[in-house]
Amino acid sequence: WPRILGVFVLVAAAQQCFAQGKLPTVDLAIDSTSGKYAISVDGNAWFSGDDIKLWSSGRELKVSDGTLKMNSSRTYVGSDEMGKFNVTEFSWDIEPNHLFVTRFRQYQEVAAIVFEQHFPDGAAATSSGNREGVSSVFPSIDVCDLGAASRRGVLAYDGDMVGDGNKVVEWGEKTNSLPSGINAGPLAVFAEDMSTTAVISSFSNFMAAQNYFSTKNARNGCGGTLELGMMGNVSSIPMGYTLEHIMTFKADGVNAAMLAWGDVLLSRYGKNRRDSRDTDFTANYLGYSTDNGAYYYYFTEDGKDYGETLRDVAKYAAAVGIPYRWVLLDSWWYYKGIGDGVKNWTAMPSIFPEGLDALYNSTGWMVQGHNRYWASDTTYARQNGGDWNFLIDSETNYALPLEQEFWDYLLGSSRLWGLRVYEQDWLDDEYDHVGALTSDATLARTWLMQMGEAASRNGMTIQYCMSHCRHIMQSVEIPSVTQARASGDYHQGCSDQWDVGTTSIFADALAVVPTKDNYWSTTLQPGNPKYAHCPQGEPWSRLNAAVSSFTAGPVAPSDA
Repeated sequence: WPRILGVFVLVAAAQQCFAQGKLPTVDLAIDSTSGKYAISVDGNAWFSGDDIKLWSSGRELKVSDGTLKMNSSRTYVGSDEMGKFNVTEFSWDIEPNHLFVTRFRQYQEVAAIVFEQHFPDGAAATSSGNREGVSSVFPSIDVCDLGAASRRGVLAYDGDMVGDGNKVVEWGEKTNSLPSGINAGPLAVFAEDMSTTAVISSFSNFMAAQNYFSTKNARNGCGGTLELGMMGNVSSIPMGYTLEHIMTFKADGVNAAMLAWGDVLLSRYGKNRRDSRDTDFTANYLGYSTDNGAYYYYFTEDGKDYGETLRDVAKYAAAVGIPYRWVLLDSWWYYKGIGDGVKNWTAMPSIFPEGLDALYNSTGWMVQGHNRYWASDTTYARQNGGDWNFLIDSETNYALPLEQEFWDYLLGSSRLWGLRVYEQDWLDDEYDHVGALTSDATLARTWLMQMGEAASRNGMTIQYCMSHCRHIMQSVEIPSVTQARASGDYHQGCSDQWDVGTTSIFADALAVVPTKDNYWSTTLQPGNPKYAHCPQGEPWSRLNAAVSSFTAGPVAPSDA
């Protein structure tokens, strides 16, 4: 198979508009009686699908077995920010006076097809009982061969850290697994000769959309079916709710196709690629890190507190001409509660006896402030004597803020100690452990939108860390989300954590600056017992520095 090469994205690299370059000719054929479809690209068959499904009132309805019956169909034309389109619409009866509407929207000026699920009357008891599955299906996509002369592969994003668990496999009969469920993200299906690439992803309500691969319908020439729809645990769907997925098609390889796909999403939601980089302070100036892997991660100079230690770092940097402009403060500085979650996001006196504002005032460094999941005993919650409503999950002891005013207060008050970038870490953990985030169709989006709005109101930007792919997708609606961690935590000389090429393709496509985390710029730095397991230190300091620079993301050494 052609090797997918991760290409580091330079700030000065030219960006391709989705309307530029060669556009493949995409033909969509739809059966007017069943909703089955077939897609060809430049005259060659590419995709097909048939069954449409929905869980409603506690049972699964399917077109294939007659339990989901067509009410009506129609065709019409329209236009939006992507240009003119043709629509084929089917309405399905799910119960008396309740409809489920599916629409194919094929664009004339962009090589793209949008698959829309619409719930004009809402739907009740929609959970399939499988959080990793789907409770609605449209479209389904047969994962089939096209013949020996037309082999295809797929780059499938999966896992946290901008899809760091991505996989490249053959698309067709040999496909026995694809990323599914909560962790799954976009897919780029490419021809063996790289002449055409189709990118498939969610297109709205990103936090509730889901991919599910099933081998149940595997047959000669086909490995299974990819089903796109609503997350399987969602218990009900509000009236007027819409869920969309998109296929975009592009020549010239996977990188070009991902950029073109990203341009379509950014155009729809009004997020500007240039503004995203220009407004991010830490992506434009050199910083100093205390994140995991840093010399001063949960560790200080002998006999000194963190304030004294970091002031010494600042003095040394000034003396030798290192122009640090900001500091990343990891999880060691704030109050923890039940389950090691956040109890109160203020500096502990044992860490900063003079206060966090004293560090800001003495060094002039802006701050990237780390935060993690909320503990059930957080002092901000009204249930614990605080001022704001939180949802507290009694089974996991995780909590979730519910009010815009909370985020406005949290970030607004933190400006006093220099907060410029809010780092929301443990995103996957919070999402996975607050049950309502995966059973409610809108709550997860509201959580992230409130956080993003507070950052914008306070002139801040946000870094996502430990993000599911869906968090990165949701960022297209949130201008203040400008960067994301694109690989695991740094460890001196003990891993290839610097390899962020493939995740960078995904991040950059959606105007998110990828970051590889901190690094040691000096090979040997003895004295911290945390790193005794890597006695060789960091033999690849120049490689780490180069990768950090080429990502166009934050560059932050973490030496003693």
